[in-house]
Amino acid sequence: MAKQSVGLPTVKELKILRDRVLSELKLGTQASGYKTAQKVLNRFIAELIGLV
Repeated sequence: MAKQSVGLPTVKELKILRDRVLSELKLGTQASGYKTAQKVLNRFIAELIGLV
């Protein structure tokens, strides 16, 4: 079986995914839960970028 190489998503793609996940929270952008989730996702993206 041949191995298939899978590339990491770009920062732009990660931010699109972040925004999609945040929109599913059904919270306003000013809600504290939204802001907390946004900070966590931004930190996650930053950690992923640091691994590259």
